[in-house]
Amino acid sequence: METAYDILNIISNIEGISEQDIEHIHNAIKRIYRGVESIEHSLFEDPEIPGKKQICFEIHISAESYNIITDQKEFYRFLVRNITAEKRKFFVFIYI
Repeated sequence: METAYDILNIISNIEGISEQDIEHIHNAIKRIYRGVESIEHSLFEDPEIPGKKQICFEIHISAESYNIITDQKEFYRFLVRNITAEKRKFFVFIYI
C-alpha cells in the first residue's frame, strides 16, 4: 500500500496533476467497481515514447467479467464528466 509520500512522489513527476485528482479517481474506482480488492498506483513511463509519463492505477478485482465491463463503462463516463481531457491523458488503468 502506498503512503502519502509515495503518491506525492508519483504526482511530482507529472505537472498539472494533484493529490486531489488521484484521490478523486481512487474514490470513484472504489465506488463504481464491484469486487475491488485493492488499488495500487505507480508511475508509468512508456518505453516507446520518451518523456511520456502517466499514473498507472492497478485495480485488483474479483468480479464476473460482465460486471467489470459494465462498471468500466460507468467509470469512463465518470472520467469524461469529472476529469478534463488534458488531465485524462496522464492516467492509465490496468485490471487484474
